[in-house]
Amino acid sequence: MQITHLLNLAKVLNIRGLAADSYTADVTLPSSPSSSSDSGSQPSSGDASSVAPAPSSSSSSGTYTLESYDGGNFTMQLPKGWTIETGGAYAGFCFRAYDPQNLDAQIFFYGELGPYFKSQEGKDGYLAMSGGNDYLSDLPVLKPGTLTACLDGLDEYEAAYYTIMGSSYNFADVHNLSNIVEQPVTTFLSPYAVSESMLKADLTSVTGAPCKGIFQGSIVDAGSYEIGGVDITPSRGAMDLFGVIAPSDQFDSVADTLIASLGSFRFTEEYIQAGIDQTNQIGQSALEYSRQNMELMDRVMQDFSEYIRQ
Repeated sequence: MQITHLLNLAKVLNIRGLAADSYTADVTLPSSPSSSSDSGSQPSSGDASSVAPAPSSSSSSGTYTLESYDGGNFTMQLPKGWTIETGGAYAGFCFRAYDPQNLDAQIFFYGELGPYFKSQEGKDGYLAMSGGNDYLSDLPVLKPGTLTACLDGLDEYEAAYYTIMGSSYNFADVHNLSNIVEQPVTTFLSPYAVSESMLKADLTSVTGAPCKGIFQGSIVDAGSYEIGGVDITPSRGAMDLFGVIAPSDQFDSVADTLIASLGSFRFTEEYIQAGIDQTNQIGQSALEYSRQNMELMDRVMQDFSEYIRQ
């Protein structure tokens, strides 16, 4: 089997998180609100200004008041004074936003993570065949194909990202998941998914203090190729991974505000179209959903809000 065939197969579903062009921007929000209307443009249906009025909630660092933020290719509402870091591009775009005075309070979105191998045996088989002389040799294993395993493996994924990309994006710290309550969900990615779920859990994050979090994501698979009964194809990926984390003693009081912030995210129409123009079918689907982004994000916001109260 040709190595190029494996490379192509791994990209069938555009699972290219590690291969995507990336950048990191560390931006502290100004003290006064900003929006796309400041530049004279009219808000579109996906503009952060079109969402419901933003709530406020208190934390150990003060009061979280959401204000409009224009990231150029996206808009959203973020808590005043927060820092946002972005990476990737188009369907592989990701961001993490956090309170610099309370580092465990954070939200994140990853459009695509992967590709992953599906087992260590499969990775070993690939390395034996390839000689370990291509970037796929550094890809991590995602086993089982679940959201919990993906969250547990973010440190390993970040290490692979640094090795392959030559630069580091600071992925969310998710450690010591416990008291996990998980339920299946259905999204537009269901035809491609091996699992889709929402979960809430106790965990530790940046400072090591007790935290709570709520997450949602889809695990997809682009296909398989077996040698000796072992699937050696690195074609597993995680898509549309959302997360809200806060210290345990503050989570209930700030969760609604952080969920509203996450749910306000909108790609601009121009950015969506640019991505569709240069990506393949599943990539188009992953970006096309943003045309109905308000409906999807509102659903995530509603589901998260209901789920944390169960």
